[in-house]
Amino acid sequence: MDTKFFQEILARGVIALKVIPRAKKTEIVGKMADGTWKIRIASVPENGKANVELLKFLKKKGNIHAEIIQGEKERKKIIKLLLPPASSSRAKHFFTT
Repeated sequence: MDTKFFQEILARGVIALKVIPRAKKTEIVGKMADGTWKIRIASVPENGKANVELLKFLKKKGNIHAEIIQGEKERKKIIKLLLPPASSSRAKHFFTT
């Protein structure tokens, strides 16, 4: 399931998420009927902690560098993929994940 999620974000560049804070562990749950991906976050939704945990999770699990472009204070969010500079040595690794 994680592979499908990361393939979709790399292909589309933008993806809709439903974030469930205060979970036992941070994990991708699956794709909902409307195409939104559900992700559980182990952090609390206070002072942006869950958002930080979400972005760290994406970076750690799939080498995805992203920003939240909509829904910073809501459970439903839209994230946008941030591309590394083409000249960086990380660019090749970024697209082979």
